[in-house]
Amino acid sequence: MFEIQSCETQQQFLAEAGVFLERRSVENNLIIGLCTDAIRRNEREPWLLLIIREQGDVIGAAIKTPQHKLLITRLMAAAIPVVVDGLTKQTIDFPGVFGPAESAADFAQAWSTSTGKSAKLTMDMGLYACDRVTSPARVPGSFRVAQDADASWLVEWVRAFQIEVNTGDSLERVAEVVAARTTTQKLWIWDDNGPVSLAGYSRETEQGAAIVQVYTPPEFRQRGYASACVAALTQQLLDSGKSQCWLYADSANPTSNHIYQSIGYKLVSQSASWHFSSSSEDE
Repeated sequence: MFEIQSCETQQQFLAEAGVFLERRSVENNLIIGLCTDAIRRNEREPWLLLIIREQGDVIGAAIKTPQHKLLITRLMAAAIPVVVDGLTKQTIDFPGVFGPAESAADFAQAWSTSTGKSAKLTMDMGLYACDRVTSPARVPGSFRVAQDADASWLVEWVRAFQIEVNTGDSLERVAEVVAARTTTQKLWIWDDNGPVSLAGYSRETEQGAAIVQVYTPPEFRQRGYASACVAALTQQLLDSGKSQCWLYADSANPTSNHIYQSIGYKLVSQSASWHFSSSSEDE
């Protein structure tokens, strides 16, 4: 018998599901990190925070931040229809689902069957983790933190990055994220007589942090800048006391996958992102 428990706060959610989530801490880094960040920011907007239990034991979890996709952990196939049924009965809607590849696919199919919405796979992603950096070949330039003076082109680059990975926030939201990460020194640049590559980090936990927003403009690619930038940021985080860093890479992009593996990242699992739309939206 499966049960779905709804939590009021991120603190309650992590208190009750934390042990389960930590068993696959890398695979569940997105859920753990988003909740940890929200607690740190004293987030006020309501989230959907669900714990799936079987005979009282936690066997899965799902969260939805405002205006974003449902994020799920690895789920037993038999539990997915129960979760879908509970969400549809509450008339909870969302634009898609993201999670471990097999569970995300099963959830997308069940959601499509239940709601009549079409489900489209938008990206297969490899989840990588690194606990020891392999130094890349030396490239010209140096590693530096982003500064307020970089704001205008940073917004442009982060927006370009989002377009490349099929996500999209408004320019206003991108500017807010850039400003916040610049203030907290979470955006870093490889500079070779001017900025040539970008990498940031977020979703910090005691054990690690996620590398995010890795972007090199087309005119600066294939020169080793991204490798140097990500390697330097990863090493800096490991030197600060983190035991590992993790990141997602589009499985259809062999260049980025090669870059990460060449500097010490190892493939942990496959994830997938699905988008839901009504027939009217597809026309």
